[in-house]
Amino acid sequence: MDSISSAAKYLTENAQSLAIEIVDDIIHRFEFEVPKEEIEQAIIAYTNFWGFLGESVTFAEENKDCQLNFNVNFL
Repeated sequence: MDSISSAAKYLTENAQSLAIEIVDDIIHRFEFEVPKEEIEQAIIAYTNFWGFLGESVTFAEENKDCQLNFNVNFL
């Protein structure tokens, strides 16, 4: 498994723990209390982001040799 595939797998498999770590770091920088609902929504958003990123990198790596050819003929 090459490094790109390894990184993509890591992002996909660890999306939630990465999200929790990021959100936790961010909210500790604020000088006010963040509502629990906001924290939960941020974790969901970051989890989706990291999962999407990992899947996108995997898809791009698996399809790097594919080409789309469009032939358009105008009459």
